Amino acid sequence: MSAEELKNRTKGYKRKYRLSKKGKATDRRYNESEKGKASRKKANQRYLKNSPEKSKLRYRKHRLKSAFGLTIEQYEEMFKKQGGCCAICGDTNIKYGRRLAVDHHHKTKKVRGLLCNQCNRALGYFHDDIDRLASAIKYLSREA
Repeated sequence: MSAEELKNRTKGYKRKYRLSKKGKATDRRYNESEKGKASRKKANQRYLKNSPEKSKLRYRKHRLKSAFGLTIEQYEEMFKKQGGCCAICGDTNIKYGRRLAVDHHHKTKKVRGLLCNQCNRALGYFHDDIDRLASAIKYLSREA
């Protein structure tokens, strides 16, 4: 058997394996086609409909990992260290039905702590600028 025949034979086996073991989803050409995209979209919609809790957990894991480099376990550990409260105001955020937000330094991407929605937004509005925050404190402490 020549090298060319062996190469073609191996290529055929690889394609058969991809299609038989993994289905059409692993075939790149099928994935990129409109039919493949529609098929994946339908499958994702079925998954979301049939298991909303699993899909929420999957999204939460993905969001924590991709945005902040955290696992759910690391988030829970931070939550326990802070006593389940905002690192700034001490609010639990339960009354709003939300989890505490992960606060991070936007330039270094280093996670600083967990904040309630209001404190997280406030820092965002001040662009994490210490001088602006100091000016706001000075303004608030003036006598009316």
